Amino acid sequence: MKEIDSKRQKLRISTLSIVLLINLICTYCLVVLGSTVRVSGSGTGCPSWPLCYGQATPVYGNTHAIVEQSHRYLASVVTILVIVSLVIVLKLKDKDRKNFLLKIAWFAVITIFIQVVLGAITVVTKNAPWTVAAHLFMAMIFMATMVVYFMASISQSYKWNTPLKPVRLWAYLGVAFTFLIIISGSLIVNAGAEQHCPSLPFCPSGEPGKDILLNMIHRSIVVTTFVVYIILCLVATGQYRGQRWWYVGASLVTSAIVITAIFGAMSAVTKANPVFQDFHLGVASLVWITIVALVTKMHIGDNSSLTSEKDSEKAYSSV
Repeated sequence: MKEIDSKRQKLRISTLSIVLLINLICTYCLVVLGSTVRVSGSGTGCPSWPLCYGQATPVYGNTHAIVEQSHRYLASVVTILVIVSLVIVLKLKDKDRKNFLLKIAWFAVITIFIQVVLGAITVVTKNAPWTVAAHLFMAMIFMATMVVYFMASISQSYKWNTPLKPVRLWAYLGVAFTFLIIISGSLIVNAGAEQHCPSLPFCPSGEPGKDILLNMIHRSIVVTTFVVYIILCLVATGQYRGQRWWYVGASLVTSAIVITAIFGAMSAVTKANPVFQDFHLGVASLVWITIVALVTKMHIGDNSSLTSEKDSEKAYSSV
């Protein structure tokens, strides 16, 4: 029996999981590169789409064009890997595993298609603020999809679990507030407000009211998210006590948001230094990946020895 339980805890490493891991890494790099495009002012480096100045090869001598083209090349790689992943899933012989993964696979195809269309619209509209925000919004949805997709591919179990109600509430709030961190940060950059609050924790007087409001809302969301994470760690430890993945995941999530706040502070006091801005979004994206991965793990596989939510509630209340 112990041998069987041990096998259940092993990861399923397959061609699909390797392809998805590579694509998840590429997706993360794509988001960070998208940030570089924005903070470096390269969003209009290629005024046409899908080719850049009518050519598929790099436009040498034009730094902004090369940065924008690199983003498009990487987006193409991600798109191809999504399609390859779908083909692999469609060819799976294990029907249970195939059914478990197929909906995620199709959702990934749909989201990357929407993302490509939004990317084209962003270029055509010359980086209209709403298109940039929508592009980032969908990028986060796609990245979350890839996290769930990958974790489902390495799971030995083909079922979805439901965590305890308190755990579920704070886990979902953690995901929601993390998403708000990234979107509110994007609104600050789009509005050019990042240079008007070079002090902590409050903005100096005399700056535009709208810019101060955007910055303070963003900072309030960050603080609230950190509090939500702490509460999540407290309420979830009762259910996942003794399970290594929980302690590792919780530590990564809380560490990532602290590092994000540090880079955010450095970006603020340096009046939006492009390097710190890039690192800020890069680490914020890692926060998004880790919280989505942690919540996904709560829902996939046999994560608890408790067999029902009723039993779980009793155990939780006794902790």
